[in-house]
Amino acid sequence: MKFGKQTTVIIICIGLLCLLWVLFSGVGKTRPAPVQAADVYQSGYPGPATPTPNSIPDYPPPVGEVPAPTDDPGMLHVTTMLTLVSQQDVPSPPLVPEVNLISPSPEEIPNLHLEAFTLEYDGPLPTSTSPLLATQPDADLVDNWELLLAEDFEGTFPQQPDCVVFDDSPDGKERYWDKDDHRPLYGQRAGWPAKGGADGVDPSHTAYPSNLDTWIVCGPYDLSQADNIMADFALWLDIGDEADGFLIGASNNGTFFRMQKLWGVSENWFRLHAYFPWLEGQDEAYIAVAFESDDDFFNFDEGAWIDDFQIWRYNTPDAVCGNLDPGNKGLVLPSLDPTTGGLSLMIRPGDTLAVDAMKNAGVDWVRLGFVQQNGSIDVRGFDRMIDTLCAEGLSVLGLINHESLSTTGYNDPATAEAYREAFGNIADFLALHYRGRITYWEVWNEPNFLQGAFVDPIRFAPLLQEAYDEIKGRNSQAQILFGGLASAWGDSDQYFEQVYTYFSGSSPFSYFAVHPYPKADYGPNPGIYMYAELPLGHDTIIDKFLETMYLESDGNKHVWITEAGWNSAKNLPNRPVCHDPVLVTETEQSNYLKPMFDILFTEVDLWQIPGVSAVDKVIWYQYMDVGVPDPCTGGQTNNSHAYIPVQEMTTSEQDVVWLFGLYRSDKTSTKPVWCEYLAYPFSCDEFFDNQIFLPAVRKPN
Repeated sequence: MKFGKQTTVIIICIGLLCLLWVLFSGVGKTRPAPVQAADVYQSGYPGPATPTPNSIPDYPPPVGEVPAPTDDPGMLHVTTMLTLVSQQDVPSPPLVPEVNLISPSPEEIPNLHLEAFTLEYDGPLPTSTSPLLATQPDADLVDNWELLLAEDFEGTFPQQPDCVVFDDSPDGKERYWDKDDHRPLYGQRAGWPAKGGADGVDPSHTAYPSNLDTWIVCGPYDLSQADNIMADFALWLDIGDEADGFLIGASNNGTFFRMQKLWGVSENWFRLHAYFPWLEGQDEAYIAVAFESDDDFFNFDEGAWIDDFQIWRYNTPDAVCGNLDPGNKGLVLPSLDPTTGGLSLMIRPGDTLAVDAMKNAGVDWVRLGFVQQNGSIDVRGFDRMIDTLCAEGLSVLGLINHESLSTTGYNDPATAEAYREAFGNIADFLALHYRGRITYWEVWNEPNFLQGAFVDPIRFAPLLQEAYDEIKGRNSQAQILFGGLASAWGDSDQYFEQVYTYFSGSSPFSYFAVHPYPKADYGPNPGIYMYAELPLGHDTIIDKFLETMYLESDGNKHVWITEAGWNSAKNLPNRPVCHDPVLVTETEQSNYLKPMFDILFTEVDLWQIPGVSAVDKVIWYQYMDVGVPDPCTGGQTNNSHAYIPVQEMTTSEQDVVWLFGLYRSDKTSTKPVWCEYLAYPFSCDEFFDNQIFLPAVRKPN
């Protein structure tokens, strides 16, 4: 059949009219259904529970900063992190993967995008005078985070006078953020940017409107005695147009807000944490979320939903230990508690046993690794640990390594540069956040250990440089340790020399770090192996590294021993049998400590500078006995994620004992080596026989 030209035009016009009717009436649109648990949990993680009324889930904040769009040091610095969550009624808080938005990578988050800029706000301002919301303090734990606001979108919204909503849309219509029941995460409702007002729309039938510019502004909050403020909330995004977006930001005057814009398709709810350290010390601070869209009418997207919106303030600690040097003995403390299977931080509300135990052992320094859980570092949790340790006079050596990121790829030429950038962002944030509290930073753990987190020298040199530049850029007083090498034998020195060849300029470290563990050929006695395989002119196995630094014009750099110790699993049935030549009994472990420390502190001098001790600190590995997957069958030995409570080890999984601790696996029972550690530089007998001890310390039986 053929149509005339006029008929064809009529048919086309009718078709266009039908299409417009479909677009703007909502008829024919397929709206996304609320996310179900099966859509989210692909990895066997449990989902979250629906909180009880007024409950506040304690989600771990993330780390890192999104670079500002200018070089202005006062410009926006925001930390963001994604946490996938679902609506299933299971225990809360959710144990879910988290995606770092510091430096988005295609394999992590292909559909979300970030952009930083400043927006001017000309609407009404809130006048918050509300007291702090109640939390559950722990008398033994220092917690400088305070909850300022908790909005669950279930009751009256907005919470006046703490928050206001404002519509600055250019089309003259009135639409506000308001609560709606179409896509809640917790409870019955969540916030949507165009629900309220005289021209509000129903998100269950309509895509988000064009020409939106809607705000929620909360505050003002007094940060004159605070170091940081954080917004923590759940977010769901369906924004395909890069001209549109969800925004989160802050202001110190209520007019100019430094914002992060997000757009893309998240497919699921996620948790976002935004830090604003540039507001440190300000008399007033405002936090805002906003949504904007352009005049494009051809839109099918749902926009943005928020739920469980919280604002937290980090108050300046009463004590800061960044410049405190309490002594020369340290201890490796696992960040994650082995008695919980690595699910909880070692020092936390209701459990500060390790703090008292380390005080009683005479520990000066705590080597603490910043370990991510489910994709992010629990910054609030680490703040509690570090501030509690500081309050007791213990200084922290911060360790940043492969466990600080959820991504890998540091050795892959295709991803090494992206990994290095992400690693630098982590270092940058941690150095800024802990400035004044942590001055000494170790970059990587045993980069030359082939069975661990080995980094090729050509990759490690720029990785170390990146971390050095970022940390020093945030804290000029910071001291950077070359990641402790896995041994003090010749292969470690060869690795060290190779890394030097890839430095583009001066060496990016302040101290050298090494782990002088024994070698099977010479047994575990430090009086033997510390003097083995010595070239002419060397006094100990540490000297080779001092000579290397001297030849590279770094002869004045000192040494930290960031791990030293022995596994007291000798003759036990569930020992790592491939380590038999260097395993010891508990008595031998105790007897070897003082001779080892004496050698390190008194017999290792700077190269060609006799009488000047090279070793500044010795850190014992580690706090407590644990179980690990058997390294003799391919298990990892230096990964805190692999720690297993001794009482939970299983023969079927080939778990073995890793008995390096001062304390047994219950965290409080001392081993014989505890007394030698406490007594040093005296022996245990000398220490107690001469009553060189605090009244609270009792000699073990």
